[in-house]
Amino acid sequence: MFARTATRDVELGGRTVRAGEPVTMLFPSANRDEAVFADSHRLDLDRRPNRHLAFGRGAHRCPGSAMARLEMAAALRALLDTTARVALDGEVEMFNWLEFGPRSVPLRLTARAGG
Repeated sequence: MFARTATRDVELGGRTVRAGEPVTMLFPSANRDEAVFADSHRLDLDRRPNRHLAFGRGAHRCPGSAMARLEMAAALRALLDTTARVALDGEVEMFNWLEFGPRSVPLRLTARAGG
């Protein structure tokens, strides 16, 4: 997340932000914005277009984002190639700020036959 202070009065999303008022943006919350993403709370690895903000934008874009995407794709491919079934195996623990999503998601993985 990051915070800024408004330098002038401005209307955003039907709300007036006054000059001097602090404004905070929570990246995880923006990545589940129903106005941007259909079925925004569902994990969809093939979502297109996928205009999430996990790696920033413009001059503030993470220089390691391409490597992070490759690493995640390789890790998921290795996991899914050897897994027949994934099931929830306990209570999901959320962060104190719901915008950040789950802190812990216990899963039970069933190996593929011969894997």
